[in-house]
Amino acid sequence: MAQSYNDSTIIHTNNDTDAIKVAVPGKLFLAGEYAVVSSGQAALLTTVDAFLHLTLEVNSGQNGYLITNQADHPIAWTYDVNGQVVSNDPEAGEFPLIWQALQTVTAYAEATGMKSAATPDYFDLKIQSDLDAADGTKYGLGSSGAISVAVVSALLKFYKLDQDITESQWVYRVFKLVAITQAQLGMVGSLGDVAASTQTGVIYYQNFDREWFDQQAKSTGQEIHALIEEFWPELMIEQLPVDPDWTLSLVWSKEKASTEDLLKMVAHHISERELEEVMTSFKQLAKRQVLMAKAAIQMNEWSLFKSAIKDNFDNILTYTQTLNKPYLTKSFKKALKLVTSEKTVAKISGAGAGDCAYAISSQADEARAIQGLWRENDLVVLPFAFWQRNEQER
Repeated sequence: MAQSYNDSTIIHTNNDTDAIKVAVPGKLFLAGEYAVVSSGQAALLTTVDAFLHLTLEVNSGQNGYLITNQADHPIAWTYDVNGQVVSNDPEAGEFPLIWQALQTVTAYAEATGMKSAATPDYFDLKIQSDLDAADGTKYGLGSSGAISVAVVSALLKFYKLDQDITESQWVYRVFKLVAITQAQLGMVGSLGDVAASTQTGVIYYQNFDREWFDQQAKSTGQEIHALIEEFWPELMIEQLPVDPDWTLSLVWSKEKASTEDLLKMVAHHISERELEEVMTSFKQLAKRQVLMAKAAIQMNEWSLFKSAIKDNFDNILTYTQTLNKPYLTKSFKKALKLVTSEKTVAKISGAGAGDCAYAISSQADEARAIQGLWRENDLVVLPFAFWQRNEQER
């Protein structure tokens, strides 16, 4: 568990009223997992009322500091002669997303003319997260996506790049900068978590053309600026209107799962041709199921929604079993078996093998009943619900 620290040696120029504060919600995948990592594939996600909080303050010294409950002391960082973010602290290597996000947005701000290239800016970034348990174990609510969105959002606000744009323009600007940041680190996820935490609410996310994206220049500030202004083929982030009676329940496996590791697992027991056939069938079914669930939400058709979610769960289960990927855990099997009501549907969220499963009920009393059943069977129920940002809260 992280220890407390004393930051009295950190030099600030701003008082608390000048600090930039952002709160980014955690997310859950509802449908479309695994398939959505491919171009043009889709997923449904929701944000929940658990948040990662970030405070940005200008530092007048020659360093900035990262202060987080994931480290037992403030981590100093600075720029080298080439303008790259560097740190001599051994623990700095645990936070590559933060350093890369700093670098990406700084380069973008310089290219837009909102930051002077001659003068480096140093910040203290204070991070506190509700997306982790007390011992630091992650719940699986998209902490890496949330930290990326938080850093990018705070820096855009600092450089006044959040002004005079619509809500939609803001969402796509943040999303694209995080996508570029993660690409520069070689990450392979779908970015659905980023789309959800940026847009908030229950969303339909369609992945962009990855082959096109990989071919785009994105190293310099000017290249990043040009890519942000581009239309990204197939990309779609759409908030959906969920019936207010529909209620979310969450159960936590207490087991950590790495989506990146699960995605990179290779099936050696089947031929390339067989794998291609499996993937083609799986993705076709997944897209159809996600679109059905989306339509059900838009039409407020509970039975259709339940059917689409159940079909998607069965599709993912077959896919993971065929490729020998871990998916169901003992606690997930128990949690899902207890859901028998016609007014509730349950499914694993994300890549499986740990983290969370969820249930959605068409009525609040049904949700309370399933939560009670889970607790009676020694399962850990998380106290989180659907959450959506009001536009003025941006």
